[in-house]
Amino acid sequence: MIEVSGLLGNLPDAMLNNMEYFDKRCPNDNEPLVRMKGFDKFTGRTFAGMCPKCFWHEPFPSERAKKNTPEQFTLKAMKNDTFTYLERSSILSDTSVFNGNFNNYCTKTQAEKRALEYAKKVETKMLNETVHAVMVGGTGRGKTHLAVGIMYQYMEDMNYVFPAKGNYRALRVIFADLPELVDQAKLGMNNEDIRKNVDSVIANIKTADLVIIDDLGAERQTDFALATLDTIVRARENKNLVITTNLKSAELVSAYGDRTISRLSHHGVGNSFSFKNIEDHRGVKVI
Repeated sequence: MIEVSGLLGNLPDAMLNNMEYFDKRCPNDNEPLVRMKGFDKFTGRTFAGMCPKCFWHEPFPSERAKKNTPEQFTLKAMKNDTFTYLERSSILSDTSVFNGNFNNYCTKTQAEKRALEYAKKVETKMLNETVHAVMVGGTGRGKTHLAVGIMYQYMEDMNYVFPAKGNYRALRVIFADLPELVDQAKLGMNNEDIRKNVDSVIANIKTADLVIIDDLGAERQTDFALATLDTIVRARENKNLVITTNLKSAELVSAYGDRTISRLSHHGVGNSFSFKNIEDHRGVKVI
């Protein structure tokens, strides 16, 4: 029989009749804990025990359910696989680009706030449809920062998993600094290991769930660079793609050809953004 004193004395009889003591005591005053009878229907676990004297309570069922469940182990494994894939498949000139996210993007001006809103909108659209996003602007405007922010938010919102043929697998995301990729390809002409790595990166770019192509237009304009971009855009015609560039639309067409750039337009309507009204975050003014 539950003793009706203190907090319990204020509870209705119907609730008291549905409570029970069990084999645990309060860590503060050694009082027997009480709990609601039965199980939480959402978690299938017993209800949290509470001390009728000092009101200390166990973690609630929803909190306990988050710990060490098969679902949580699966999510952790998927997350690890996603980040491992990102690390192994990406090609970078500077690893510090991965420090960027939505939370640490500077929004001191209205233009910067609009840029952040744009990036968040693009990421939200990616959850339900294919998006080709192009960020245009000079060096240091925050294009890469927000592209990485889109990447991280997409990974999180997708719970690091991707539905594939009725099943699930770890999400596959790649960041590729295009100038670095082109430079590595040149080095690979005389180094088999580098060549194999470049070939692997390009092959993975074709099939990944989201790809960030950074600094388009800053690479050496070689036949390889043109062919590589055409291959990437063709393979990603119906897959999520984010591109950062300092080239305007007409300059992109002039550099890479109308056929290559037009492939971006199918899922690119309304998904481009100009950073022209944003100052150089690196402190270097563009004249």
